[in-house]
Amino acid sequence: ITNNTLDSNGGTYSDGIHCSIGGSGGPVILEHNTVTDSDDDGIYLEGATDAFLTDVTIDTVGGDALYFSGCSNVTIDSLTIQAADGRGIYIEGADEAILADILIDGAGGRGIYARGSSLSLTNATISGCGDYAVYAADVFNRPGGLTLRGCTIENNGGGVWWGDWSAATGDAVIDGNAIRNNGGYGLKLYLAWGTSATITYTTITNCSDDAIYLDGATDAFLADILIDGAGGRGIYARGSSLSLTNAT
Repeated sequence: ITNNTLDSNGGTYSDGIHCSIGGSGGPVILEHNTVTDSDDDGIYLEGATDAFLTDVTIDTVGGDALYFSGCSNVTIDSLTIQAADGRGIYIEGADEAILADILIDGAGGRGIYARGSSLSLTNATISGCGDYAVYAADVFNRPGGLTLRGCTIENNGGGVWWGDWSAATGDAVIDGNAIRNNGGYGLKLYLAWGTSATITYTTITNCSDDAIYLDGATDAFLADILIDGAGGRGIYARGSSLSLTNAT
């Protein structure tokens, strides 16, 4: 699906793009598309083995901007989302989701909700969301690993919340990020025993709860971090060995 502009989609089937693949699935490629003023989701994609999105803009939708269900692998490069009443990006059940060069500005719910999926997020700006910017906390769907590099997360209902009592099964790598002026936790990680958390060159300022909440990882390595203005604790590490270097 390439080089399309889809505007003012309403009625019974009101997604900008709706693609559902049955059977064993197959690859789907979406390039150079613009979706505006959809009453429901901007793009809905179900059942793809591999989903590739490049150079996509979604503006003013009544549901989620992007909705992925049952897609084994999701790759997104160069995406702009503005003014979604629901979530910015919803991904369910992906073995691997790789996102780069992402702008999400003004989702009514969570910026990115990765349910039962692993996530790699690079060079993203997420702001103005009504809930957490990045979220994966579900009792019945354990997320995989999380990588955040070079991201700015600001002015959201919460920062990053990854894993819950159903702890994430992969490592967390948090490098070179600015997390600021968010409600809730700055960075909350529930990781399974045997995993590790590495947090480097990251600034967390002005959150209403703990700046860093870490539960369950066997090893936690924190270096070159700045925490200022946490409403709760600066760093809370439960059940982990902790190495802390060059922190302010």
